Amino acid sequence: MASFPLCEQCSEEYHTPTDRRFHAQPVACPECGPQLSFLRRKNGKWQAESQAADPVHDAAQILRNGGLLLVKGLGGYHLSCDACNEAAVRTLRLRKRRNDKPFAVLLSDMQLVERWCEVSPNESKSLRSPQAPIVLLQRRPECPVAPSVAPDTRMLGVMLPYSPLHLALMNSVQRPLVMTSANVSDDPIEYRDSLESTRLSTIADGVLMHNREIQIFADDSVVRVVKNRARVWRRSRGYVPRRVHVQPPFQVPVLGFGADLKNAFAIGKDDSAILSQYLGNLESDSCNDAARTALDHMLTLFDVHVEQTVCDLHPEYISTRLAEKWSRTHNIPLCRVQHHHAHLAACLAEHNEVEPALGIILDGTGYGTDGTIWGGELLYGNNSFFNRMGRLALVPMLGGDLAAREPWRMALAWLNAAFGADVYELDAVIIKDIKNKYGDHSLQLLLDHALINKCAETSSMGRLFDATAALIGFGVRHQYEGQAAMWLEGIMHREFQGLYSIGIEINNGMIEMNPRQMFRELLRDLRQGVSPQTMSRRFHDSIVEAWSEMTIQGVDLLKIDTVALTGGCFQNAFLLDELSTKLEHKGLRVLLPESVPCNDGAIALGQICIANAQE
Repeated sequence: MASFPLCEQCSEEYHTPTDRRFHAQPVACPECGPQLSFLRRKNGKWQAESQAADPVHDAAQILRNGGLLLVKGLGGYHLSCDACNEAAVRTLRLRKRRNDKPFAVLLSDMQLVERWCEVSPNESKSLRSPQAPIVLLQRRPECPVAPSVAPDTRMLGVMLPYSPLHLALMNSVQRPLVMTSANVSDDPIEYRDSLESTRLSTIADGVLMHNREIQIFADDSVVRVVKNRARVWRRSRGYVPRRVHVQPPFQVPVLGFGADLKNAFAIGKDDSAILSQYLGNLESDSCNDAARTALDHMLTLFDVHVEQTVCDLHPEYISTRLAEKWSRTHNIPLCRVQHHHAHLAACLAEHNEVEPALGIILDGTGYGTDGTIWGGELLYGNNSFFNRMGRLALVPMLGGDLAAREPWRMALAWLNAAFGADVYELDAVIIKDIKNKYGDHSLQLLLDHALINKCAETSSMGRLFDATAALIGFGVRHQYEGQAAMWLEGIMHREFQGLYSIGIEINNGMIEMNPRQMFRELLRDLRQGVSPQTMSRRFHDSIVEAWSEMTIQGVDLLKIDTVALTGGCFQNAFLLDELSTKLEHKGLRVLLPESVPCNDGAIALGQICIANAQE
């Protein structure tokens, strides 16, 4: 507000001790405060409308006519359109280059939210909280939001107006609006006013903005209520830079660089961990620049002089290279922490736990100490150490990193593990679809033993969800991160449908989950015409039962009663709720992430806690 000198009346209010606005730093009025403006894109350039025009009214006209609008919020620009206009939503997807990933929807008030979505008291409380996050809700069948807003899921990300500008726009347009970060997919949110120099100038038809500068960007936070508690999935606007108090205190200031996906860094100082806002996926130069900007801002804001840095164990992570460069530049020692150990430590830190616990760590990808890709792990430890007690059985990731974007590759890997040499001739839709799309030669090449032996092996639970989804109906589509698993959760039958066979074995001294027989039974169900909804429910219940059995074996062996559940797969509400409830019924004390994400947004917190213990 320093760039808005007070007018005579506001100055008098500000300097008068008896006035209620005495030393109120945001004090302003229509004469001396920030101003709204509306610009329309014409011939590829932004042109201001007449001074006599009402900016909010003009912006609303763009939306009512099916156009796309840029709206300047608190932490950056939003891209907006009429959420009930299918053509407008499809245009937004095309211009933003975002094929299927769901958009958030801004609704005017709680009455409309309750009419269109199923809302519990805790979900209502989260929506109306000062943090004003996006809350994931189950939409009702009569909800008129366009199908393209959130395909492949029954959930809808909903938020209420959290600034006067959003409220004024909603009052004028009188329609639900898509509100998504203003960027091209995988780029950071745009928060600067120099829109001509960005690709946003080719996306929107108009822009509603104000002339108050945004100091630092912050995406909207995302919350889902599970087991009657609001659990943060994306920690950003409203939650940052709120501290997480941890034990024991940090011996020296520590900086953790996090992971590559859902990146956030963390600073450890005294008895507090300070997590950055959500920084997205470190896949482009613009994302790296944004991460450096946020880091410089946070270090200055909290006056931190880092003496120890820490990064992921993966040698090829972008975050690892950033940490190496930053540490060399500042001549500060760097340590490396295994990905899933960091997940466990983050969950323990949130609950101020210092004693060892058994962690069920389920996610997509984490570089293991044995050179394989971990992701379905039973770890025992705390900040000081960890032992790998159990895992999901290993299979090759056919095509390497491509397997995370093309779930059919993991379906093929598991079918190959289940059927061996017979897999090429299997009477299965997925095999036929692979042949039709990629050709017989490609399928033969993927199943060649010499090639398979060169592929990295994985114990990833995320890839197991991908494989099952592809096999029973998701098919040979490409996916954004977690799409196939969301689809699998979304179609699940509401009632118990029985279990598949999953073996629990001791292999090389570890408790190992082996789902090969499950894939034989999945294929049997497909041939018998069992619905994908029933198969999804059987799969979910079987996974819960298998991890429960493995956990009980682990705690009986260790003689402990504390278990931590974390990792990105626990964004699946059914998995989190059912597994934690089953373990609680067996007398165990179960720790679940809440104010810190269960996904990779928590990795940096775990890293700095482990580094502190090693220090």
